[in-house]
Amino acid sequence: MTNEWAYPRGTLSRGEFESVVDSSVPGWKHTGMCVFDASISTECDISAASEERIVVPLSGSCVVTVGETKFNLAGRQSPFH
Repeated sequence: MTNEWAYPRGTLSRGEFESVVDSSVPGWKHTGMCVFDASISTECDISAASEERIVVPLSGSCVVTVGETKFNLAGRQSPFH
């Protein structure tokens, strides 16, 4: 089945992100999402921008640094546990 919102894995990759959904995707507006695989690299730099940022570790845990402040995000074994 073909779906205008379903993209094969890797077709929306950009830089260090596995997938980037933003206004560059035809028909997409108002929100966006970047998928980062922390099992490949342990550090990701997202520069400040006008968009709000949210970090959701699907498995494992991570540290988010904003300026001089560090936030420890406790993770889980996987999204299914």
